[in-house]
Amino acid sequence: MYFFILTFFYFQKQIYIYYPLYIFIYLSVLTVMQWLVPSAIIFQGILLIEGFHIHLVMILGVFALIITYFYIYSCRERVHNKLVKVTFHDKQCYGFIDTGNKVTYKGCPVIFLNQKLVLDYPVIDCIWVDTAHCTEKVDLIMIPDITIHHFKLHHVYAGIISSDMYECILNQQLLGGLL
Repeated sequence: MYFFILTFFYFQKQIYIYYPLYIFIYLSVLTVMQWLVPSAIIFQGILLIEGFHIHLVMILGVFALIITYFYIYSCRERVHNKLVKVTFHDKQCYGFIDTGNKVTYKGCPVIFLNQKLVLDYPVIDCIWVDTAHCTEKVDLIMIPDITIHHFKLHHVYAGIISSDMYECILNQQLLGGLL
């Protein structure tokens, strides 16, 4: 149950994908705990310990903290420190996954592309975006087909930026938060 709650807050919309995996992990952790504590039993998915032993509770608490730390660390390091390959309209670039990009348009996440990459798309709207320094007006286009990290998406909204720091800034909510 602990991993289910942790996964729910971390992955939000994709809980149905990861639930069977974490049931397996949860039951594996319970089995290890039962092996460490001789007076413990597993009853309907709950670890029951006969009597109260403070050293056993401390061992279980430290074990849970270690697992949580490595779980969160591995999930963030796996994807968020990489540039992701982005391909659209025979153009290829590398996108940075920005966890602070919460911009949406009509309920859909917005990515940001360098203006050098999107010369031939018509502007459909303008939106105001709060950046770290100020509020900027950004032209918005719609890209009919785009491939992000080997996943093909259709009708993605993109804001045009003039900064040369990144070719593409991705929204973390793309692909339902799997990025």
